[in-house]
Amino acid sequence: MGSQKLINFLYYKNLLDLAAVDFFKDFNSSFTKLSNGIYMFSSDISRAKLLKYFTEKIFWHLERLVKPWSVVDPSYWVIVGGCKPQDNMILDFRSRDDYFPAKLQKLLDSEDLGFRWLLKEKDIKLDLQMFNGIFLEIFNMMFSGSKQKAGKLLDAKFKNVIFISHKSLDCYAVFKSLKHFYGRSICSNVKEDKLDGMKICIVAVNDLLAKYVHNKQAMNKSKKFKEAALELKQYLDLKMSEVQEPT
Repeated sequence: MGSQKLINFLYYKNLLDLAAVDFFKDFNSSFTKLSNGIYMFSSDISRAKLLKYFTEKIFWHLERLVKPWSVVDPSYWVIVGGCKPQDNMILDFRSRDDYFPAKLQKLLDSEDLGFRWLLKEKDIKLDLQMFNGIFLEIFNMMFSGSKQKAGKLLDAKFKNVIFISHKSLDCYAVFKSLKHFYGRSICSNVKEDKLDGMKICIVAVNDLLAKYVHNKQAMNKSKKFKEAALELKQYLDLKMSEVQEPT
């Protein structure tokens, strides 16, 4: 008789942190210190090459973490993405009494930029719009399951890697709702269990929203949230059933 299945959850942002550590190490000489103390990324590397670089790094870290699918010892690796900050359901429950930084509001108002991730270090400057676009493109590629683009990671050996997101929920809300459905005993937070102490380079804008919006209980009880959570479970149920099909 096989072992009980295990669902390993990892935020996509955590993969970006791991890849970003590699990036700053590999491209250290491409940062120029300005007179104001800011380190400017001055490389002329193309967007296409950066896309290839980050794709390979994210794949490498996934391969290092993921335990391949086994019928005897089944495990799923669920990579959790977050919604566009402007579409985050949590904003519907924002109170007038909540302190909300002007810089964060300005970021939300700049919808054309679509920033989902910022750098933690304030003294480093690079084209955040381009890097955000690259990070989102990689996630969308993996979410869509494009084997032609994604390569060996989506071969049968790693068919138990599932990318998931919801248009209205941040990473934490996705993880929390799925852990509620499947139960704490079979759900593992990979960062807490395997990556504790990892260096944080990236800040998710959605995490900043959660920091300044305090009426989360009302959101959790809302019909809108419960419907979104059910949609996530139905999607993950489908994807996990596909993993179990013979290849």
